[in-house]
Amino acid sequence: MSLPITKLVQERMDELGVKRKAVVIGVGYKNIPRGVNKFANDLRTGKLEGLFRYPLAKFLGIDQEVFEQALNDTAVIYKQEKMARISKQQELERANFKPHLWVKKSCSTPSPIFVAALCGQDAFLRCVLPENIITLEFPEQLRIIKAAILEHYARKRGSAFPFGNILGYYYRTAYDAKTVMEFSIEGDLINNETGMPHIGQATISLKKHPI
Repeated sequence: MSLPITKLVQERMDELGVKRKAVVIGVGYKNIPRGVNKFANDLRTGKLEGLFRYPLAKFLGIDQEVFEQALNDTAVIYKQEKMARISKQQELERANFKPHLWVKKSCSTPSPIFVAALCGQDAFLRCVLPENIITLEFPEQLRIIKAAILEHYARKRGSAFPFGNILGYYYRTAYDAKTVMEFSIEGDLINNETGMPHIGQATISLKKHPI
């Protein structure tokens, strides 16, 4: 895929007959070999940083408004791709949804975050329930939930590591539900209708640094 900012810069370089090394020197980058590698990566991703942003436009003689528009158009593409990935993930989660308990945790941000990213938050925050639980009479659902909470809390020793301590549990019965039931760590129903807890997602990625 040709990104707008990448296309703009590369076409201007071709027009001037300027190579990457000349660009690196021209914008004032001190470490030339490192600069060449970084510029190549920035140009490929369209995410120009530091000297390869506005000093680059000035060095290549690109109109500031044109340069800004190309940057904005590139950002829009990345945003659309992100939204598409989120939508696809939500469709997958909706199709595979099963009723479960979700831990009410003491920390909103996991620490260390890489543990949550590597293991997935379900390993720490999801408590599995029988798939047919919502077809049962409500008193029976409450009995099963209480037993599941007591077992889960004891097995985890009250810890939602790396999300802190377990403060309670939410009963999720449908993916698109706007509210959930809240239970105490003793398995007692304390709120029949509370807002849906925020279910974030920690990710980990490898970034190649220029030499």
